Amino acid sequence: MLRMAGNDVIQREILDLVFDLALELIQEVRGKDTSKRDFNGCFPISTKVMSLDQLDSSIKNLKECNLDNKLWMPTDYHFLLMYELLDCYLDSIEELLDPVEGYKIVKVNDSILDNWFWDQDFLFEAELVTPEIKKLMNINEEVFGIANRLKAHPDELKLTIWPHKHTRDHCDSVEEMIKEVIEEHEEDEVGAEDPLGPRKDGTIRLYDYVIKKDESVWKKKKSSQKNP
Repeated sequence: MLRMAGNDVIQREILDLVFDLALELIQEVRGKDTSKRDFNGCFPISTKVMSLDQLDSSIKNLKECNLDNKLWMPTDYHFLLMYELLDCYLDSIEELLDPVEGYKIVKVNDSILDNWFWDQDFLFEAELVTPEIKKLMNINEEVFGIANRLKAHPDELKLTIWPHKHTRDHCDSVEEMIKEVIEEHEEDEVGAEDPLGPRKDGTIRLYDYVIKKDESVWKKKKSSQKNP
């Protein structure tokens, strides 16, 4: 999995989807089915600091690490790329994402653009990251390079295994996510207009998503349990 500010099973499925969509788009650009201008419009900064080949290989590496059991650390170039991917495809996720463990994702909030990232330093403009400010604020080379639209060095596109002991800060199942939200926010959300947890319309609001049981999936599960 990828070391991000938040990590849960729905996030991993969403990332896998947008990685696939981006890889399809890259193939369309290579085949000239999509114009380079339209492609650059989807990823305005990433396309300035990474070549098409670098974008392609970076997304493939991110996709592989996202579904791996080990914890992988992206660089700021990767975080920028994932931010722009999510921003580009945000409105399509609910329609295209398959049910996750029997739950349909009804809504994905744009809060993921804040909550999934440790910071957004990779969006700094050049005037905010001059050599003097870089030294004064101890800004890393990747953020400085992105702000000044410097092409990524191959070493800056290498994902590395997180070297520190990994504390369990992620949810491995949707049911676990629902339980956590109910236990942590049951009292705080009483009377709230848009409460976390189960709602009267049958949906369940989690931190960044609204989900609902996909009855067709659950019927198949019950049927298979009755007829093993």
